[in-house]
Amino acid sequence: MKPILVHLHIFYKELYPELKDCLLNLQDYDIDLRVTLVDEHQEIEDDLKRTFKNCTIYKVPNLGFDVAPFIYVLNEVNLDDYSYVVKLHTKRDIKDESYKGHYYYGSGWRDLLLSFIKEKSVFDKVINTLETHPKIGMSGNLKVILNQDIDTPFESKESFKFIQEQGFKAFKYRYITGTMFIARACVFKELKEIDLKPQDFELPDLTHKICQKAHLIERFMGYLVYLHKMSIKDCSQDLKNTDFRFLNIAVNKIIPLNFIYLKVVKELLWQKIITNYLVSVRKTKKNKLLIKILKIPVFSIKLK
Repeated sequence: MKPILVHLHIFYKELYPELKDCLLNLQDYDIDLRVTLVDEHQEIEDDLKRTFKNCTIYKVPNLGFDVAPFIYVLNEVNLDDYSYVVKLHTKRDIKDESYKGHYYYGSGWRDLLLSFIKEKSVFDKVINTLETHPKIGMSGNLKVILNQDIDTPFESKESFKFIQEQGFKAFKYRYITGTMFIARACVFKELKEIDLKPQDFELPDLTHKICQKAHLIERFMGYLVYLHKMSIKDCSQDLKNTDFRFLNIAVNKIIPLNFIYLKVVKELLWQKIITNYLVSVRKTKKNKLLIKILKIPVFSIKLK
């Protein structure tokens, strides 16, 4: 196995210790650690250089969330030198009370995104699975593997538009929402060829109410996995049981229905547990969740 390229973007410095603990789980591997920061953090920089022997640190502008810095790092390396790319960043807590009770709330989203690397035994399992399943191109927690069906019509339209502008055919794909993952280095070659620069990205809109270029690239990275005829899986789980585990999650979540759980149910269709030929799940114009089996309505409820 070739070395692993690890990109860590640090914006919220108070989260660095958590990310450092994750990186320490990679000590048995040959890694090339590339760290990007938007501000001077001398203590963190000193600690990185003291702790990790192969560490390069860059200062980058505060543009494009964690995605533009990732592009910056890709432009600095030769992807052929690596087997895998690990992408990490200091994702803040979700404090919006409307998410309370949902697994995204608080540190929940970050915990899910980091689950593949938080424990050494889990990361070892992920690597072993990737090494023995060459058709898996990217791995992340099952709960954060989504598809464009969860997007608003505008986001979906803009994503497909961006894909076509790069000269590729638009088709259904999945992606990891939150952009922390391990992936095969080869899938990012087309992303490098676009020749993006940090200056091509906008100042981060922390409300996330608009679709910025970083959000398009977030989806495009998932698209590229499928362009390479590969898939995105949760390699920390038994692959044979992954779909059934997701079904249990959906069933447990379906009771307090709202739009986010409609998205979860629609994800079942993408995972081919059930197909659109047997079951359809959609949001009606009257803001109701409607489920049909063999085109017969079997369930309807007003969404919050």
